[in-house]
Amino acid sequence: VLLEFKGEKENEVEHHAKKFAEMLIPHSGSFFTVLGPADAAIPRIKGHFRKHIMVKDMKNTDPGGGHLRSALLKARERYYSSALGKNRGVQMSIDVDPQGMM
Repeated sequence: VLLEFKGEKENEVEHHAKKFAEMLIPHSGSFFTVLGPADAAIPRIKGHFRKHIMVKDMKNTDPGGGHLRSALLKARERYYSSALGKNRGVQMSIDVDPQGMM
């Protein structure tokens, strides 16, 4: 799963990505691994800075991805109900089947 955060202010994008990763990590256990946040392969496009978080599901402990899906839904709900999620300066997208990281 690829989570992308983008916005016009680099420090805001970084802050949002870090906070979202912090919301995910407590739920990871042995079910999935959180990688990032890190700059996207192309960190700035059309004036928008981008940060990526990659979440890798452990197929041997979570074969159906239920724990990952549940953790993502809980983190997304917490994010959007917080002051960060109400800030329209940073957009978040979730790609459950990323074909590339550009």
